[in-house]
Amino acid sequence: MYAIEFEADLQNGILKIPEDYKPIENQHVRVVILLDQRDD
Repeated sequence: MYAIEFEADLQNGILKIPEDYKPIENQHVRVVILLDQRDD
């Protein structure tokens, strides 16, 4: 297993994978979402 890191905007429940990572399409992946802490 190896890790890929990039920043993206989640829009309407959809996360777009950058074109640079097209080779990982149609594979099972584990997703970890890290959010900047917000003071609500």
